[in-house]
Amino acid sequence: MVFPSFVGRSALSLLVFGVALAQAGHAQPAAIAERYPSGSIHSEERADQALKDVEEERRRLDAGYAASERVCYERFFATDCLQKAKDERRDALARIRPIEIEANTFKRRARVEERERAAAERAAKREAQANERLLAKQASEEPAADGGSGNGRSGEAGAVSGQRKSSAAQARKRDPNGRAGEKKQPAVESQRRTAVEPRPKTENGQTCGSGCDKNTPSEK
Repeated sequence: MVFPSFVGRSALSLLVFGVALAQAGHAQPAAIAERYPSGSIHSEERADQALKDVEEERRRLDAGYAASERVCYERFFATDCLQKAKDERRDALARIRPIEIEANTFKRRARVEERERAAAERAAKREAQANERLLAKQASEEPAADGGSGNGRSGEAGAVSGQRKSSAAQARKRDPNGRAGEKKQPAVESQRRTAVEPRPKTENGQTCGSGCDKNTPSEK
């Protein structure tokens, strides 16, 4: 009675072990590998879903390996049984590992691109703000420059006007002397002509003075 009972338990254990190995090592990894072939992850949503599926598959493999261990410990050659279970688990994990790597690589690249895009937007915003400040500064300086040049021109005009007024005042001061000079100039010129012109002579050859008639005979 003991022997048939032992045989029955061993057969049941082998059956459970075979089912566990089949579930842990072949069915699920093959399905997930077909669902996510190499190069099929092109979005963060798909990458997140792939990582989720890989994690669930890893938990199933761990559960199958734990069940296989329990079966192996009931066998006489437990070491060989455990080694086979480990090999099956390792192969199954190797089939889903590329999916995990591809998903993580895509997410990491997407984060880098997002940081670069955000940095470029911040730089463009800072440049736009700097340009706006520069334009505002130039706009505020232009009226001041125009006012300064206007004041300069007004000052120059005032200086010219002042010089003209000063010249006119000096001319007015000199004007009496100038008119006096003009009045005196004809008398001087008359005296000069009188001194230069030859005086008329009388009939006897004597020089006649001013107001004499050259036809008048001289007194003897």
